[in-house]
This record gives sequence, C-alpha cells and structure tokens, in this order.
Amino acid sequence: MSRQLEHDTNSFKKNWKKDLIAGFSVSLIALPLCLGISIASGFPPVAGLITAIVGGMLASRISGSFVTISGPAAGLIVISLSAVETMGGGDAIAGYRYAIAAIFIAGIFSVLLSFLKVGKLGDFFPTAVVHGMMAAIGIIIIVKQSFVAMGLVSPKGSILHVMALLPDALIHMNPIIFLIGLITILILVFQPKIKYKPIKIIPAPVWVLLVAIPFAHFFNLFEAHEYSIRSLHYSLGPQLLVDLPDKLAESIVLPDFSKMGETQFWISVISFTLVMSMETLISAKAVDQLDPQKRKSNLDKDVRAMGAGTAVAGFLGGLPMISEIVRSSANVNYGARSQWANFFHGGCLLLFMVVLSPLIEQIPLAALAALEIYTGFKLAAPKNFRHSLEIGKAQLAIFTITLIAVLVTDLLVGVVIGMLFKLIIHMVYGAKLRDLFKIRAEVSSQNKTVKIKPKGSSIFSNYLSLKKIIDDNLNENEDIMIDFVDVEIVDHTVMQNLENLENDLKRRNKYLAVLGMHNLHPASNHPLAARTTKTFSFLKGQQKSSRMDRLISYAEKNELEFTPQQIKRLDSWKAFDFATSTRVNSVKNRLTGFLEHSRINIADVEFIEGAQTTEQRHRLTIMKIKPEKRGIVPFTLEKDKIFDKVISGWKDINFESHPEFSKFYYLKSENEIDTRAFFTENMLNLFEKYQGLHIESSGKDFTVYLKDGLLDLAQISMLRSFAEEFDKLIHTEDDLTTENVLAVANHLDESKE
Repeated sequence: MSRQLEHDTNSFKKNWKKDLIAGFSVSLIALPLCLGISIASGFPPVAGLITAIVGGMLASRISGSFVTISGPAAGLIVISLSAVETMGGGDAIAGYRYAIAAIFIAGIFSVLLSFLKVGKLGDFFPTAVVHGMMAAIGIIIIVKQSFVAMGLVSPKGSILHVMALLPDALIHMNPIIFLIGLITILILVFQPKIKYKPIKIIPAPVWVLLVAIPFAHFFNLFEAHEYSIRSLHYSLGPQLLVDLPDKLAESIVLPDFSKMGETQFWISVISFTLVMSMETLISAKAVDQLDPQKRKSNLDKDVRAMGAGTAVAGFLGGLPMISEIVRSSANVNYGARSQWANFFHGGCLLLFMVVLSPLIEQIPLAALAALEIYTGFKLAAPKNFRHSLEIGKAQLAIFTITLIAVLVTDLLVGVVIGMLFKLIIHMVYGAKLRDLFKIRAEVSSQNKTVKIKPKGSSIFSNYLSLKKIIDDNLNENEDIMIDFVDVEIVDHTVMQNLENLENDLKRRNKYLAVLGMHNLHPASNHPLAARTTKTFSFLKGQQKSSRMDRLISYAEKNELEFTPQQIKRLDSWKAFDFATSTRVNSVKNRLTGFLEHSRINIADVEFIEGAQTTEQRHRLTIMKIKPEKRGIVPFTLEKDKIFDKVISGWKDINFESHPEFSKFYYLKSENEIDTRAFFTENMLNLFEKYQGLHIESSGKDFTVYLKDGLLDLAQISMLRSFAEEFDKLIHTEDDLTTENVLAVANHLDESKE
C-alpha cells in the first residue's frame, strides 16, 4: 500500500499540470453527456454527475488503468431505463429507487468477480455480438430520445411499439423544441469538420451548451406559455429544461431493496454486472492502445474499481459507471499522463454542480436528447454494418441476428442468442463439440521460443484456454509461435485477439508468429477474417480477390513490386495530416518501384478514428513519394470546397497568375515564402492538370491520394503518371535557390506596400 501511495505521490508531482488541464477539459465534455445519459436512463439529471464525480474522485484512486475516465455510459442507458420502467410499474420515483438498489448490488458483484480474474473475459465475447448489441442499444437510444428532442414525452413499452409511434410523433412535435434538437445535431456533425482554430479548440458538446442555453432564453422556456403556428397551439415552459435539486444534499437518494425477491430485480442486476464489466474491459483495452506511454492496464483491478465506484454511486442515487472510451480518448488527446486526470475531472464536475447549478438548469432537454441521438447513431451507423460485411458475411449475420434479438427480446437474451448463433455457424464450418470450450494443443520449447500447435478449432469460446497456454509458457526470454496447420477453423474473434496480443508483446520487446494459415480459406479479404478448411457460399465472403489479381497483373506490366501482406512498421505513414487525429491500422497491397529520382509506394491504408464500439474505419489508396532531393517545405494541398473555405481557418495561399489553381485548391503552409517558391509556373500547371488530388509534404516525403476510398487501376495509373511528372519537376527545376526565395519575399513585401 505504501509503495502504491509513493507511486501516486510521485506521479502527482510529475504530471499534475498536464493532468489538471486534461481533467478540466474532459469535464467540460462530460457535463452535458452525464446529464443526457441520466435523463435518457429515466434517472434525475444529477445522477450522471454523481457517478462521474464518484468515478473520478474515488474509483480513480484504486483503478488499474492509467488514462481512462470513469463515468456513466450510453451503453447502459437501455438497462437503466428498463429497470426503472419494469420495477416502477409506472411510478418513476419508485422505479428509480429500485434501480439504484440493483446498481448497488451489481457493483458489489463486479468487485467479487474481479477477484475471480474476470479480466480475462475481455477476450471471450465475440466482436460481432458485442457490436450487434451496441448497435441495438444505439437504435433504442435514437428511438426513445427522438420524442424528447421533439418536445414530447417518450412513451413506455417495447421498442417495437415505441418505433410504431414515431410517425405520429412527427405530426405532433413541438417545432421550436425540434429546432433546438436539430441545431444540436448539426453542431455535433459539423463542428469536428471545422478547421478554424477558435471553433475547433472548443469541444462539440460545449458548443451545444453555448448555443442551446441562449435559445432557451430567446424562446423564454423559463415561463409557461403557448405559441401558435397555423392555428396549431404548442406549449413551452420549465418542464422542457434540466431540473436540479435546490440543495446538494437533496441530490442523494437512498436505494430501496424491497424488490430483491423479484425476478426482474435480479435480471437488472445481472444485466448491469455483465454489460458494465464487459464495457469496462473493452474500454480499458482500447485506451491502452491510445496511451502514448504504451502501458498495460490491470483489467481485474479496473473492474474492481468500477464495481466499487458503481456500488458507492448507486447507494448515493447515481448510475453505474465504466471506463468510458470517448471521454478517455479525449483525455489522452488533452495530454493526460495518469489517473490524476480522472480525479481532476471528477473534482471539476463537483465544482460545476455546486457553483453552476443555475446555469445547468438553463439547458434544454431537447439539446441533451440530441446529444444522445448522435451517440446512438454512432453506435448503429450504416458503416458498422458495412464493416461487418467486409470481415465476412457470417460476421454480418451474427451482428444482425444479435441486433434483432436484443430489439425483440432484451439485452441479456439477445447477447445469448447472438453467441449461440455464432457457435452454430462454427459447428457448420466443422467445429466439434469437444472443442467448443477447451482447446487441444501440443506445446514445445526450443531456442527460447514456445511453439503452440492447436488442433481442431480455435474459436472465441475456447480462446481463453489458448490464452492460458500462452501465458503459462511465456517466460521472460521467450517468444511465441502458434502453428494452425492442424486447425479446421480460426474465427474472427481469435484473429483479433491474436493481433492485440501481438501488439502487447511488441511493447514488451517480444514477438508473436502465426503459422499454418495456408490451408485455411479466409471468409473475406479482411486481414482479420475468419479462416476455415471448408467453404460455404451462403456464409463466406469473396474467396478470391479480383482486385488483388488486377494489382498483381498491373505490377508485372509496369515493373513494380507487389506485396499483399501488411507491413509491421507504420511510423513513416503517421507523419502526415491525414493521420494526426487517427490511428494508422494497416498498410497492405503495396506497389513499390522507382522513378528517375524518387521511390514510390502505392498502398491501401486503413486508419481508425475512435476505438472499439465507437471506432470508425476508413480506407484510402495512398501514394507516397520519397524524393532524392532534401529540404522541401512542408505543405498541404487540399481540394477546395466553398463551405470549407469559409470556416476552415486555413490561410489559403493564392496565386494571382493562376486563378484556376487558387479557385480549385486550398494551399496551407506555415512558411508562405518557401511554399510560393516551390510552386513554380510549371508546378502550378501540373496541379491544374491533375485536379482533385490531395497532396501533403512532410518535408521529407509526399503523400498523394484521392478521397474516394480504394482506387481502381485507372486511378492508380493516374497517380503514377502524376508522380512521374512531379518527380521530373522537383529534381530538374532549380527554383528553390536562395535567390528565388528572396525574389518571392521581395514580391510579397511590394504587394503589402
């Protein structure tokens, strides 16, 4: 204990300034989100703040992670709301007290589970089932909160029943309240796209408050009154605003345990415990990947901290808590170094609740509902379906079945149905009953390398036994080799877990080699697709990559080298603007070759925004040009858009002699003089010829791409033609001499005069 205290003290002394800035910044984001989650859960608005405060100021002190933020999460809204409605029987206050009793017990259960090493279960749940569950939760949030965003009361009943009432709600919506909700969603959608620094620096949820509160004053939502549009009458008043207790002590509501003898109470407890623990494990693992210091969380300890925090929060009237992904990602981006950032985040929220209560009570409920609708859409966005399909048709089927099952039944039953469906698919592919929950494997050790040779099936339900074999045999000086030559099926969850394991071992200067995949057919072209010895057309994706065949043929005809495997070292791809706010995940299908003075590398690059359940994956075909010439000025050349030109904040470098270039492109650089010197007459003509390209210079390399996803051969040929002409220009024109730079500088001085 004393060692831990000493570590915390040293960490505080070393990082308190950075952690304070990060914690304060995240608290601004968390404030509206906590309020919105509370209201969407059927709880008083203050409940979410209680959870975030307890999570920051208590759970952070015993947490097993480093830069995560604790608090309420959208993924638990459905369970919380269901607990209030089903146990309350129409009495929202009574249902709330029963629900926080279930939350208290669930927190105790999570603490007990942590001592049973539940952290390893983070590798158990199938990815498609988890994503299907989260997508269903997203749909439920969207449907339920749409009524609030339209100024109506969200109806009770099954989600299918509530969906059926949406058309009628559109007819009877309150136009002014709907306007506030609509503007909120527009802010959330477009603010991240704005590059103007004063707007960019303030998080979107804070902008929601800055805009929504003045709307509340403009339409005078503080006094009950009516307005009319085309002879239709609508009501406005304080009931459409956040309501907080007058005194801090009134925020605390004690739980009612009188429902402990009923089945629904224990269904709520199990649901809270399962989803809370699962989301905490997923979040902590995901945030570890974002941690600049590449530290690894103690997952059991983190579950224990979230359980203890949930028990305390539930006893005080709060929601369940998890290590939350979105706020944790923001915490990392703001420069957090330790769990003291989480502590400061909780402290700031406590200060807000005490000092800013009058301001919080001016927030329209419609704005908070729109925040949750936006969150729900990210969970259930069409691209999540598309991503599942890219991994394989079986993954899409599991994803969809889980989603539908959750909507038709409930969360627990839906997850069980999704997992059973996945097991059935595995058995269709050849998995044997004896292999479902325990893997058979031969283990040998030679030259400080452990070789594991599984047999039969390697699937999500038996991965924990494979992981145990790995952990038991991974000594300090040994690497791991897994040979799947005798395996009939390796599923997507195992493939993803092995990738995570490989990244973890890298941080420990170890190596994981996966062999024996040549006998297995991938379900799709995705690098983490399931692989089997059998093929079934109704479940498999495209077995043969026609695009890969075309790339091979193109490489042979154009004296290029084609490499389909993804590369391990990605650092050189991270030096450009397109990768600053994302995580470069893979670089594969590479075409490499030489021009007269440069080396080119054309590849399919996948990068990720967010993490796990909130992640968004994008794929582009990008050409990298590495010239012999050095000392090239960094710049970004972007296709111009009128909307971007107004709000981007870029200082656009224009050329009077080339109005067509300036009309079509943005040119951004911190060094205008050297940039103008680089863009000679011939260079400007070249870019006008190849309109539509996005070009970035890091000062050493160039990246060139179209924002059209993966390119076909005609587009790749166009990129290569551009590269050939570009290569000749930058190495034959001597326009970056000192004399030319001085000439440009003199011209700029004269134009200013």
